[in-house]
Amino acid sequence: MQRMTFGGLELSVIDPHERDTKYIYDEIFVSQIYYHPEMRIPKHPIIMDVGSNIGLYGIWAHRRYQPKEMYCYEASPRTFPYLEANVERLIDAETTKVHIFNRALARSSGETIKLHQSPLVSGISTLLLSSNVRPTELIRRNRRPWAIRKWTEQGDERAFGGLASTTPRPFAR
Repeated sequence: MQRMTFGGLELSVIDPHERDTKYIYDEIFVSQIYYHPEMRIPKHPIIMDVGSNIGLYGIWAHRRYQPKEMYCYEASPRTFPYLEANVERLIDAETTKVHIFNRALARSSGETIKLHQSPLVSGISTLLLSSNVRPTELIRRNRRPWAIRKWTEQGDERAFGGLASTTPRPFAR
C-alpha cells in the first residue's frame, strides 16, 4: 500500500499521482472547506461521513471536534482498504469510536446503484442508479441526533451541519 506524507500525516493513498491526494488534503486541512464558524457543534458530536474516500475528512473532523462516534461509508471496494488503514493509524480509538462500512447509500430501500470509479483519481467517483454495488437497507438511527453530516454526491463534497436536536435522516449500513 502506497503512502504519502502531507502536513505531517502519513496517509495510505490509492491515487498514483501525489497532486490528486494533495489537492483534497489542501481543500480539507489548508482551506478548511468543512469548517463553518456559524455552525453550532455540540461537544463530542456524532459524525456521519458519506463518501469517505481514504478518510481525509474523518481525520480532520476527529482532530477538530473529537467526536464520540464517527460513521464512515465508502462504496468503492478498491478505496475501502485505504480508508481502513488511515482510520486505524490516524484516528485515536480511545477518543472516537469509528464505524466504517464498504457500502453505498441509496435514497430508499431496494434501490441499487452502480459505482463508476476512475482508475487514476478516486475523488471523482460517481454513484448512479443501476447495479454493481451491493443494495443497502435504509434504517433510522435510534433517536440519536447527527451533529455533522458530510455527503459526497457525484464528486461534489458538501458539509451539512445541524443543531444537536436535529432529527437524523435515514442512512444505510
